Amino acid sequence: MRVTNWHFPQAPEAVARRAGGRRRFNAERQRRAENRRVLVEWRFLQVAEEFLLSRKNPRGWQTRLADELGVSRMQIGRDFKRLLAEDDVLRYLAFLFDCAISFSRLPKRLGLGW
Repeated sequence: MRVTNWHFPQAPEAVARRAGGRRRFNAERQRRAENRRVLVEWRFLQVAEEFLLSRKNPRGWQTRLADELGVSRMQIGRDFKRLLAEDDVLRYLAFLFDCAISFSRLPKRLGLGW
């Protein structure tokens, strides 16, 4: 691989090839991010449904998804945060899900042992 010193003027063909490669790389990265966000949304809805129907513990769903996709846990969290910012219905569902989890823990916190 040839290293080019970009501090000096370059031939227009080399500059165009570099820019084209950058555009192609960034477009692929954006496609992967969008596909990942679709999976994050789908998995959240799946986890919420499982919790509401069978009281299955939802903890760790972002970590498990990150392991499956081979990305960091923080990336899944950022994707989920972006989805919540873009979609009012999803934000409302996340609020209801959070309330349902809080209410399910309430008897244990009060020492009622339900």
